[in-house]
Amino acid sequence: MKAITQINEFKEGADIRGFFLCVEKHLRNTRSGDLYLDLVLRDRTGQITAKLWKEVSKYHDKFSAGDAVVVAGQVDVYLDKLQLNIKKINVASVQSYGRYGYDPALIVPSAKGDPKQMWKELISYIKKINNKYL
Repeated sequence: MKAITQINEFKEGADIRGFFLCVEKHLRNTRSGDLYLDLVLRDRTGQITAKLWKEVSKYHDKFSAGDAVVVAGQVDVYLDKLQLNIKKINVASVQSYGRYGYDPALIVPSAKGDPKQMWKELISYIKKINNKYL
């Protein structure tokens, strides 16, 4: 499997593979009546709109909004914004994709600070509260 690419590393024209959270999933029709999937994908670095134009019936029932997914595709630009053109998509699980680097922490936004330091800071604020009823 190719190296995993996070959303903040996407560049126009790049072929990518990555793990994402499917935030939104909609089955839509093109102007000519063909089906496509319109998705919003997210990882800990950002989110992006994504489209699946081919083999929609093959992939439609493989995942739902809220699922972690593994995606192969190409980054395009549409209306001056990056968009992912999906070639393959499937549900990601630690059992199936852990050996390729999948970790649920990759798809959940997180703070950039050190958790221990942030905890100490929070405790210092709590200690400053002088209301005896709290």
